[in-house]
Amino acid sequence: MGAGKTNSSRNNAKSNSILLLGQSKLGRVNRNNQLKKTKRENSWLQKRSGAVTDSSSSIPTKVIGIFQLSDVVDVESTLEECFRQLNDQVKTPVASTVFHTYDRVDKTQFTFIIPPIHLRRDLFFALELAKAVDIIIFPVHSNQTVGMPIIDEIGLNTLSALKAVGCPDALFCVDYAASLDELGQPTRLMHPTRASRKTVHQDILDVALLPGARVVDIYNSVTGRDTALVRILRTMTPKAVNWRAQRSYLLADISNVFVEPQQESEDLCKVRVGGYLRGRPMQLNSLVHLVGAGAGRVVKVWRGQSPCSSNGRTESMRVDAESCALLADKERAGALRLEASGDSLMGEQTWPTEDELMMKGDSESVGLGDNNARKVNRPFSVEQLPEGMSLYQADWFMDEEGQLDFVSKEDGLGSVMGDDEDFIEDGGESKAVRERQKMDEEFPDEMDTPDNISARQRFARYRALQSFRASPWHPKENLPQDYSRIFQFENFGGTQRRLLAKSKNAELQQLQTALQARKVSREDNILSGNKNIESNDHKDGEEVDFSGCSSGRVAVVPGVEDFIQTGQYVWIEIEDVPSLVCDRLQEYGFLLCYSLYEHEQKLSVLHFQVAKFGSFEEPIKSKDELLFLTGFRSFLAKPIFSESNLNCDKHKFERFLLPGRFSMASCYGPIMMSNSPLLVFKRMAGSCKTGEFRGSCGFRWSLVATGNLVNVEPDRIMLKKIILTGFPIRVRKNFAVVRHMFHEPQDVRWFKPAELVTKWGLRGHITEPVGTHGLLKALFNGPIKQNDTVMLILYKRVFPKFPDHGLELQ
Repeated sequence: MGAGKTNSSRNNAKSNSILLLGQSKLGRVNRNNQLKKTKRENSWLQKRSGAVTDSSSSIPTKVIGIFQLSDVVDVESTLEECFRQLNDQVKTPVASTVFHTYDRVDKTQFTFIIPPIHLRRDLFFALELAKAVDIIIFPVHSNQTVGMPIIDEIGLNTLSALKAVGCPDALFCVDYAASLDELGQPTRLMHPTRASRKTVHQDILDVALLPGARVVDIYNSVTGRDTALVRILRTMTPKAVNWRAQRSYLLADISNVFVEPQQESEDLCKVRVGGYLRGRPMQLNSLVHLVGAGAGRVVKVWRGQSPCSSNGRTESMRVDAESCALLADKERAGALRLEASGDSLMGEQTWPTEDELMMKGDSESVGLGDNNARKVNRPFSVEQLPEGMSLYQADWFMDEEGQLDFVSKEDGLGSVMGDDEDFIEDGGESKAVRERQKMDEEFPDEMDTPDNISARQRFARYRALQSFRASPWHPKENLPQDYSRIFQFENFGGTQRRLLAKSKNAELQQLQTALQARKVSREDNILSGNKNIESNDHKDGEEVDFSGCSSGRVAVVPGVEDFIQTGQYVWIEIEDVPSLVCDRLQEYGFLLCYSLYEHEQKLSVLHFQVAKFGSFEEPIKSKDELLFLTGFRSFLAKPIFSESNLNCDKHKFERFLLPGRFSMASCYGPIMMSNSPLLVFKRMAGSCKTGEFRGSCGFRWSLVATGNLVNVEPDRIMLKKIILTGFPIRVRKNFAVVRHMFHEPQDVRWFKPAELVTKWGLRGHITEPVGTHGLLKALFNGPIKQNDTVMLILYKRVFPKFPDHGLELQ
């Protein structure tokens, strides 16, 4: 070491940075190689074996739906253009709505679904497409010559509903031949400019507001040289719809469904469905829900044959492989009964007779002088009561207006749902509801004490709380009779996580098995001198099975009990299916089957987070009969709306669904283990207006709210709040004499333990009644003013109701 130099123990900063840079570069290279390998394996699995991955759904065949958003375009022309660009390989009309074809270039099977003629603009058919298809095509016109909107109002509402329920990959197909001239005749714009096409594309995306949507042009269909549409269909990787990818499902067209009547019951039948098993692996010992019909029990499952082969012929879709079928255990599948069978003796008590009640009423009238409100001042008569109900029982079924809170024979919805006279709106009823909603917004929860019945009888089920947040309220107290029909979980969250984790484990096990089989197959090819695994000899369109199962046997997930692999063509025999499946199949032309998790065929209390739909302006009351479409299920319900309090176990009841905010809708319905989107429809009167839909059942429905499932919890406490108000007429420091709160001194004594509050923040209590007309003397914690308002706040627990004609829409 030379003079003037010292040996430093510190490393050179520049060398350290270079060393760290080199290590990080090596790490990045390794990470990129691992990602490339993972993507290559996932792409191979998706293309060859149809296995499920986290980034894409299983696509043994691409299911494509076509739905129009205006009256100018036509779905048949778009379907013909798809087959023309596929070189018209195989066009197999299985039904009037389902078409199969095979693409030899990409070696992919395509299934196209179009709506029937009477359902071309039906929202419910569009929602069925969202449950079944991987890609949905929206044909639109270019709007080059006339001032018509590209997407009309019904189309915009359809897109809004699809976005709320989970829309698959969307592809807007601009048909320049669908434009109209001033006389309404179709014109053909063969060579639109680049700027005009770019403007049309941007207008479509701005109006539709669908994330990830793509736009393609069809303007040269005569020459036959344009293949942009089919190129996009070949290269698009369908995204996974979350609620749909969490369970297994199957799409069967009308030729793959065979219905046989059951001897045990005329209302039930046995169904055989065939199709590709998609989504997650299917549990053999489980129930199956047929969309639009109901649930059934799986009997057996066996391997089938693909509906289309590479030679252009449609093969026989029923394979005689029942000797290799997997038989399901009916006992482990669970019961199909939706409701619980309650024990009526659990609430047994000796009910007083009518004579005993009359004798008690006479004794009360003698002791109370002129207070005989229970006997004389009832706002209803004995003739209005249902058979078997006494006057004493009827006192417990009155609402805020003093009317009976049940549907009588005269006030019901009639014997047949759909009678026009039940929903005739002459303006009186709807106007009264709007006025009531306006009054509730201006004076929330306030109501007057009725003068024809005593307050202690009218508000007998109400109680006062010192603190809404901290005061106790037992969730098992005073439950209604309807709660004997539902099921309750000790820990629903734990059960939900356990079932979903079991299904996810089967999915991962199937993926690992397929990767291991590919690795073994690659090693065998290397040993035999063929280094390219993709060059194995197999027929185009033939399913590649790496499960090791022989032909005709269903491939099961190894290491997991009773789970069937997805991506294979199977036949499923289902029994105890409602005969409504025949009508559903004839109307739509295809059938959707979704597997059910354990306990999903049981009734409980569901809680949804909902928001009012922007274009619907009519008021929506609690306990109105609404149609709920959540996931693959649809049922009628009478929900109650409430607030969602995060720091409290009690939630305030809301009389109306208010716009511009979220509310919780609680109703009776079948249990759902996975979080599912929700669409809420309301039955309207009269003819269809713009933006409304006439369902296949013939009723006019309007989309009123959207949301999603939050929880299944019967113990959720929802409290209705009422405020009885009074005004001080004499004030002296902390004392005041209040009137207009009660009409009888007995009511004052009854509510004496309850706490009083004022609108200016004072608290107090009742000291004694004054006179015989309901005046009371109150003491407050501070000086009260003459212009203050005294309030008595009461609460009672409310519960949802069952629909008048059951959960199923007849």
